[in-house]
Amino acid sequence: HEARYTGIGASEAAAALGLSHYKQPGDVYNEKRGNVPDWDVPEHMLRGRDVESAILKSFLRITGKSASEVPCPMYRHDSSGFILATPDAMLEGDETHECKSTSVWNAKRIFEGGPEELPPEWVCQVQQQLLVTGFSVGHIAVMADIHTFKIFSIEADDYIHERMVAVEGELWERVLDGVPPEPDWTLSNVEKYVRRLYSVREGTIIESSQPSNLWEKQKVIGKIIDRLKKERSLIRSKFEYEFGENEYMCLDSGLILR
Repeated sequence: HEARYTGIGASEAAAALGLSHYKQPGDVYNEKRGNVPDWDVPEHMLRGRDVESAILKSFLRITGKSASEVPCPMYRHDSSGFILATPDAMLEGDETHECKSTSVWNAKRIFEGGPEELPPEWVCQVQQQLLVTGFSVGHIAVMADIHTFKIFSIEADDYIHERMVAVEGELWERVLDGVPPEPDWTLSNVEKYVRRLYSVREGTIIESSQPSNLWEKQKVIGKIIDRLKKERSLIRSKFEYEFGENEYMCLDSGLILR
C-alpha cells in the first residue's frame, strides 16, 4: 500500500496524462501528496476483484497461453523509477494480462466498436505495464457475464511510452515539490479537486484575480439550476402518478415510456 505513494501506477496513467474521463492529473497529485483520505473500496470494485481469477482462467483456456506469475508484484521502470505497474498476470512469452469486468451495456458498446472503444484508462494501463516490463504485447480480457467475454491485444507504442515518461515525470516533480498542476476546468470533479489542494490558514486573505461579477454569475446560475431541478422533479412526479401500476405509457407523440 505504501509503495503506491512512491510513484504513478499504471491504473493512474490515463489520469496523469489528462486522458481520463473521471480523474485529472491534479487528482493523482492530491493522492500522492496525501491530500485524499483513505476510502472504503466500493462493493462493485470488490466483486470485480473477486471474478479476476475466473476471467484469467477463461483467458488461459481460450488462448492456450500459460501464466508465469500470478499475482504480480509491483514493478518499477528501470530508469524512471516513479513509473509503476502491477499487471494482473505475467504470461509465458513476455506478455502481460489484465482482467476487466464491466456492465453488459458497456461491454456491448466496446465489443461492437472494437479496440477503438476501449476506455483510455484501460489502454493507458496496459501501455504503462508494457513500458515498465519492456514487453511488446499486453492482453485485456473483458467480461460482463458468462455470455459476454472478449479478448483485446494491445501492442507497445513507443510514442505513448515517450509521452508517459515526459508527462508523468513532470507531474511527479510537482508531487515532490508540492506544486499542484493547473486544474482541468472541463471535468465535473474540478470543484472537489480544488478543495483538496490546500488546507486553510486562519486569518489569511488573498486578493482574487477573478472579476466580482463572475462570483455573482455563479450565484445566479445556482438559483436557475435549483429552479430547474424542482420543475423537473414536478414533471417526473406527474408522469409517475399516471403510470400507476402499469409498466408502459404511450405519449401522444407515439413515444413509449417504461
